[in-house]
Amino acid sequence: MAAELGAYLLHQGYDADKITILTTYRKQLGLVLKHLRHIGGDAKTIRATCVDNFQGEENEIIILSLVRSNSSGCIGFLEKENRACVALSRAKTGFFMLGNMTCLAASGSASWRHVSEVLAKAGRVGPALPLVCPHGLRFSALSAADVREAKEGCALCRLAAALAEAERFTETVAAELDTVKMELAALTGDAANEELTSEERLGALAKKAARLNTKKRLERELRVREAEEKALREQCGEAEVLFKQGKVDLATETLESLQKKLSKSGVAFEMSSLMKRLVLT
Repeated sequence: MAAELGAYLLHQGYDADKITILTTYRKQLGLVLKHLRHIGGDAKTIRATCVDNFQGEENEIIILSLVRSNSSGCIGFLEKENRACVALSRAKTGFFMLGNMTCLAASGSASWRHVSEVLAKAGRVGPALPLVCPHGLRFSALSAADVREAKEGCALCRLAAALAEAERFTETVAAELDTVKMELAALTGDAANEELTSEERLGALAKKAARLNTKKRLERELRVREAEEKALREQCGEAEVLFKQGKVDLATETLESLQKKLSKSGVAFEMSSLMKRLVLT
């Protein structure tokens, strides 16, 4: 859940270097790192470390993962004041603590009892982590799966994610096309270079022919990508209008139902392979 929360914060626009996950045991740290790698992408770059290795350091957002959970209030070395102090005082902007507050408070530690009282009084402790998407859909996260669902957000969030993915595809194809064009320019020069042997010039011509075919393919693909991106941008704009008009129910709307509303409002809605994958997931 700590790893998924880190990925959720990345999705909300926070930089990976502004987030640190703290654990209290090395084996626990290994599991967190393994899960960050499994999530992939920028989540792999989120720093995770043990509390003891973070003394004297701080970060904007700290996610503290505590695993002591029993009815006897036994919390091991967390009873030591210096470790509790480090664990609780490393965040500059946002602090998330995942653990059993009842167990910690029952340990006899004055520090943890005080933390429990402060959080309870402020209404900042409970069985679920409240999360909200940019459009206001609220989630109560009880597990890693719940955090993943919150990261995906509402139907409007999924549509925006499809647009962002389409933009990345377009940029990738455009960059590849630029590279091929540069290669073609170099090969054209080689083919006309009389200082080269006839065999070398013929080789350059053969490579040029192959690159020309690649260029045509990439140009076709780029046109398709740009058209898809344009359509998605129009759909996102119209979806936002429907949302502001109160015609989108965040709690129940799916991409399919949003598709129907956009079609009725006059926006052409072509279900690309990317959108179909999003619907399926």
